[in-house]
Amino acid sequence: MASSEILIVDGYNIIFAWDELKKLAETSLELARGRLADILCNYQGYKKNEIILVFDAYKVKENSGKIIHYHNIDIIYTKEQQTADAFIEAISYQTAGKYQVRVATSDGMEQIVILTNGAARMTARELYKDVEETKKEIEKQAERLKDKNKRRTLLDMLSGDDADIMNNLRLTEDENPSEPVIKGSKQETATKKESVVKSSTSKKESAVKSSVSKKESAVKSGASKKGSAVKSSASKKGKAPAKKKRAKK
Repeated sequence: MASSEILIVDGYNIIFAWDELKKLAETSLELARGRLADILCNYQGYKKNEIILVFDAYKVKENSGKIIHYHNIDIIYTKEQQTADAFIEAISYQTAGKYQVRVATSDGMEQIVILTNGAARMTARELYKDVEETKKEIEKQAERLKDKNKRRTLLDMLSGDDADIMNNLRLTEDENPSEPVIKGSKQETATKKESVVKSSTSKKESAVKSSVSKKESAVKSGASKKGSAVKSSASKKGKAPAKKKRAKK
């Protein structure tokens, strides 16, 4: 085995000693077994020990026993007429001299045999407490890793003077910047359509304004020409009588 420490867990003993698993077992014993296995997998991932989870199947007829390699732990289903206690006693006796063996169970008689075989005992309550403490440590490590891997911004990497310049630039930015548009998203499609509509509307408005401006210019030009013609005609009419009077003299 890779580790020098082995933890042997009496499956059903632990299930009926932990409130969470006991309640789950009332609904489904299979779900309770699966939940315990998952808890021990997380526990092993932090402790780096070898874990053997034992369930007795001595009442199952023609059962030859079964070993399941579940993620990073081993699950043992004992054979017919073999209890979990008997299996644990045998394996603890065989391994106690070679490895640091602990057995998690609250069975009093089994604990006595375990101590006789040279293994250390661990009650269901002690295992639960250690599992909970390990869970908290895993969560703390995850938070530290998250903070460590947090992306550093350009501002974080700049020197003091450069950082001040960047901060001053930030003050001129829009206080409520628009959210980024994801390429290929519905938002991008809607934005493009809106831009096309605005562009088309703007062009139409420009064309209308240009047409109106040209018409106004034409009208003003025509009015100006008519005004000039009228003034010229009036001027000619006003000068004609004066010439006639000079002729009479």
